[in-house]
Amino acid sequence: MVLLIPTDCFVPMDVAIAVDNSDATTSSEFNNVKRFLKQFINQLASSEVRFSLLEYGNTANVITDFRRFRDQIYLENLIENIAKRNDSERRVDAALNTTKEEIFSLAGGIRHGHPRYLVFVSSGGPTAEFKVLEGAGKKLRDLGVTFVAIGTNRGVPGAFIQKLAGDSRFIYRAAEPSQLGAIVLEDLSRKMCTG
Repeated sequence: MVLLIPTDCFVPMDVAIAVDNSDATTSSEFNNVKRFLKQFINQLASSEVRFSLLEYGNTANVITDFRRFRDQIYLENLIENIAKRNDSERRVDAALNTTKEEIFSLAGGIRHGHPRYLVFVSSGGPTAEFKVLEGAGKKLRDLGVTFVAIGTNRGVPGAFIQKLAGDSRFIYRAAEPSQLGAIVLEDLSRKMCTG
């Protein structure tokens, strides 16, 4: 059991979560990833923090954007109801494009003047080339979005995680999904809540 330490996070921020829903995890492992995601939103829960949620595999699908986000319980229910897919691809490029067009956009409910985070929760390396310094990745960074890369198991390539996040302070790797909470929650929420 992970002890959740309150962060007293009063920093208004927009946090987009992109979760890998491919054949890189078993159903049991994916349930552990979903448990971690619920712990993560609980750790940051505040009326000032808004979330969006996207799943990616062969395609990228927005589950909720900032405009439709209501509260923590709403998001927990959405996470719980994500059906396990067995997509053979992990299209990080599609996730970046969809995040830029449908989440960190006026249509997605982007706010101005607040910190922005894109938290990638990946269970394997990408199956298509992606770029973070041009195209959608660059546009997101130009909007001030900080990329966080979380590898859910030891099979996630370090070079991929490093390329995705860019900043080593926002890279996390677990040996297995059940360890995510202990490795990520306190450290990441502290960084996000102190700017």
